[in-house]
Amino acid sequence: MRDKKAEDGSHLDIYMDKYELHQNGDVTTYYQGLQSLETQHRYEKINSALKKGYLYKIMEQLTAEKR
Repeated sequence: MRDKKAEDGSHLDIYMDKYELHQNGDVTTYYQGLQSLETQHRYEKINSALKKGYLYKIMEQLTAEKR
């Protein structure tokens, strides 16, 4: 798979221990580590919503609005 960059050069570099988001000449670094309990609960909530078809419902709504 070829790497793609946005027209403005924005892209995400992924390393073993961090991510670097390059946008508008700025680099924001996100370090990986253990998730807090709050983050774990938020992640579980997101996964649950996705498993229940959240994205499909949004896509259906958008499709219906275009008609």
